[in-house]
Amino acid sequence: MLACAGPIDFGVAEFKSAVAARNLKWKVKYEVTLDPPESYRIEPYKYGGAHVTGGDLRGLMYGLLEAAEEIRATGRLKQVHAAPATPIRGVRLFAHAADFDDERWRAYFQTLARDRFNRFTLIFIEPPRDLQKLRAISQAAADYAVDFTLALWAHQPDAALDKILAACPLIRTVQIRNTSHDLDAYQGLVFKPLLSAGRRVALDPEPELVKAAQEAGIAVRFDPPSWPPGFDIDLPRDFEQHTLFYFIFGRTAYDPLTRPPHDEDLPEFKAAAHAALEIASSEIRANDWIASIAEAVDNVVAGRASAKRSPAETIALLHTVASQLEPSKISDFQLLGRMARDRAEKLQASYDAELSGRPAPLPNVQPRPQITHTPVKSAKIDEPIEVTLQINSRSAISVRLHYRPLTSTATKTIEKPAAASVSFTIPPTDSDLIYYFEILNRESGGWFEPDPFTTTPYYVVRIEPKPPVQ
Repeated sequence: MLACAGPIDFGVAEFKSAVAARNLKWKVKYEVTLDPPESYRIEPYKYGGAHVTGGDLRGLMYGLLEAAEEIRATGRLKQVHAAPATPIRGVRLFAHAADFDDERWRAYFQTLARDRFNRFTLIFIEPPRDLQKLRAISQAAADYAVDFTLALWAHQPDAALDKILAACPLIRTVQIRNTSHDLDAYQGLVFKPLLSAGRRVALDPEPELVKAAQEAGIAVRFDPPSWPPGFDIDLPRDFEQHTLFYFIFGRTAYDPLTRPPHDEDLPEFKAAAHAALEIASSEIRANDWIASIAEAVDNVVAGRASAKRSPAETIALLHTVASQLEPSKISDFQLLGRMARDRAEKLQASYDAELSGRPAPLPNVQPRPQITHTPVKSAKIDEPIEVTLQINSRSAISVRLHYRPLTSTATKTIEKPAAASVSFTIPPTDSDLIYYFEILNRESGGWFEPDPFTTTPYYVVRIEPKPPVQ
């Protein structure tokens, strides 16, 4: 596999290629700034060329790639400031179905980089044997700023995780599935090699083993909460024949307002972007804004109100987008439609099985009322945080405040009866935190504030450190 110095070299080479194709003499100045990770800015010069900046190396690469695309498409550059809407944009492939040669692997990661994917998971159902090739693949991923995850979905003692990590120094995350849940065996096969790797290697374990991993001092992969939800999705291995498919999943996850490639007239593009979002959200186990099947059934049985999207709502949305895309004349849109339909049917079967014949009323989704809140953006380390919500709704019955440290999944909840104005007090904390509100109504549903379907679904409070002692 040919060597590549890194993501910036790829971005600069793409920019220079685009300029040369247009017979232009433009230059580009580029640098990393203190902007948020993966964000970028393009500031065109008056007489051609541009100043491109990124919040990190990946963001800078994205900026250079975007500038190159603009030059190829229009021969001009416009001012751009972009940041990711979805933090995790991942693709999975099974190793036995991705027997690419070296150059095809490089072309694959170039596609992922251009389409703003930032994670790639290679799944082995048997222990990997060709460690030299695995090392080259993980190196190629790093060259294009794609985080590489090694997934072992049938982990056996002879998988030799210690040898794999020693041979492939760029593997920084491993995912273990379908292994023995015997903790002693797991500690020997997984924990011990991770602790002795000589570098930080994060583990994505089975849910029931998270606590044991943390207690053993293992770095556990933590994906930040988001809407649109982060995802790791199975996409076609013949990526060259599905460029539009990859574009829709990657680009619209990075920026939901992304236009079709090359500004083509694609009437179903909006429905396709919606389908990608619904497919991705249906794949996740559950999160703060989407109920798992078990949780939804428990709510039905107990008559418990929840503002979370239920499986029934997701199923209905998947069928809707499938109906919009299946008649398309564009093959990738047809594929998206089939994928949405198939996911809806599988989700329905799992939901029915969990219900075990119990009736489940269809969700009675109510129009969102007027909800007002002035976010608290910062607080002192030793002071409580006061937050207030105003609601204009006769249907609201209670309000929940959910909050937790920014880097934790341990959410705390305070609930109060609904009123025109409801105030809560968050105890003093020494770390940045997120918070959001859940308003429950008489129809067993509710709404979130902020609205996860239109904006970032939580507020962030930055905690000010104590001033140094003079």
